Amino acid sequence: MGDIALFKKILEIHKNHLNNLKLLNKRLLICFSAIPCSGKTYVSKILEEKYKGVRINNDDIRDVIKSLIPGKSKEILEERQEILQQYLIWFLIQYNFPNKLLILDSSIDRKYRGVRDFADKHRYSIFIISLKISREFAHKRSLLRNNGKEDDNFVENIDRWIKENKELASKVSSDIVLLNEGNLDLSRLFLKLDKIIKF
Repeated sequence: MGDIALFKKILEIHKNHLNNLKLLNKRLLICFSAIPCSGKTYVSKILEEKYKGVRINNDDIRDVIKSLIPGKSKEILEERQEILQQYLIWFLIQYNFPNKLLILDSSIDRKYRGVRDFADKHRYSIFIISLKISREFAHKRSLLRNNGKEDDNFVENIDRWIKENKELASKVSSDIVLLNEGNLDLSRLFLKLDKIIKF
């Protein structure tokens, strides 16, 4: 399961990014099946505020790992990505805060098996939000996020991300599918979650 000492160092910093840890909520893991730039963080922040869940954001974790393992080589970038994937599952397994409503602000397309195993073992219900976005619109959002500059990581990996997203969709049904082409409507999502969370 990787370097536990490193994971503990990451956790010490990462937990400072987490809100609502001491609130009481029943066990529910809200996840996303989506490619980058599809609106995961936008939706996650709204859900965090509305339902007072604990939002676990990949970018926060990535920044912590980068501070502990600096460098720009391809090998270091790949190592950090692998550590992030391993840490996320480790974090979920170790999680012992009172608030059990977790919002996974990242895609589960690559890590579904690990997330599913965690949920089954720890008696969490899973709610999967599938965010659909065209390659063209995702690319536009990528450029906006990067101040109009091409994001090499996006260009290099978009085909793989789309493939992984389609593969998971062919095997696992989402609880709701939302289309994001600039006018994302969350009313159907709130109706479904209100019934589950009953806040």
